[in-house]
Amino acid sequence: MLISEIGENGLIQQINSWLTELDHDSDFSSLPLFVGLGDDAAAWESSSQMTLLTTDTLVEDVHFNFETMNWYSLGWKSLAVNMSDIAAMGGDPQYATVSLALPGDINVEDVHSFYRGAIDLSRKYGGKIVGGDVVKSQLVVITVSMIGITNKQLLLMSSANEGDVICVTGSLGGSAAGLKLLLSETASNDNKELVILHQQPNPRIADAKIIKQNGIKCVTDLSDGLFVDLLRVIQSSGVGAVIYSDSVPVNHLAKKYFPDDAQEMALNGGEDYELLFCGPVDLVNETLKKLSPDSAIIGKIVNGSGVKLVDSFGIPVELLNFGWDHFQ
Repeated sequence: MLISEIGENGLIQQINSWLTELDHDSDFSSLPLFVGLGDDAAAWESSSQMTLLTTDTLVEDVHFNFETMNWYSLGWKSLAVNMSDIAAMGGDPQYATVSLALPGDINVEDVHSFYRGAIDLSRKYGGKIVGGDVVKSQLVVITVSMIGITNKQLLLMSSANEGDVICVTGSLGGSAAGLKLLLSETASNDNKELVILHQQPNPRIADAKIIKQNGIKCVTDLSDGLFVDLLRVIQSSGVGAVIYSDSVPVNHLAKKYFPDDAQEMALNGGEDYELLFCGPVDLVNETLKKLSPDSAIIGKIVNGSGVKLVDSFGIPVELLNFGWDHFQ
């Protein structure tokens, strides 16, 4: 069986199964791990708090290329994707390691720009780079691991319950629209906001705290696309979901520049790094009052499995694609 036949989610599920089986009898199986495989970050308990650990890798010509990304933005984004995972668990970023695999002909000033971007993000949201590694490679590969902390009230993607409503913290599709502008070489000062959404996303750390304070427990970040990330939520929670296509908030500039594609970008474009959260409607309504005006209820959790997209009349809507998968 080939990796391309089972896709990214299938491979992750298989690896999780292997690790659970192989690690069951190890000397470290009794460590105080509160959340392990399958969520946005691992979590373990100390005397007064939870420690979070997450990691992400960005590969040249897979996740980015230098036609659409400069070194400063690459540094910013490399840390931002990890901070978004920490935010999705309800935490604050603390420490990060940055490992770089680089060709020998990269200019040192470019690497300097990378770290300027990373440090500017850290100054805005917290956290500190404390180490890493550098090796030679044919392509640029960046791996960031990040530790965060939170109190013992964790936000988990596996906490969705039948009857919950599904929400997002802001409009979607802006990052995909920004990427399309860059690829088509039509980026300009008039649409710079979309480019920034793609190159320099902002992790929703403050929004996650508002969500947590209002008693909601099910959260994940939208990195691979609404449908793909929601599928992970319902699979880990053992439920199904219905999404109302007309309720999904679509970035207004994405609609302006790509009126025919904007909704598809919002549903499956990915890399918006908004938070998706699920909870009882009364708690959600109170939460939405404190979030961005673009935050919205977009669906509901139901008995069953899978994600169904319907229009305002309840008629199923067919999608052209299903978000980001590394292997498909």
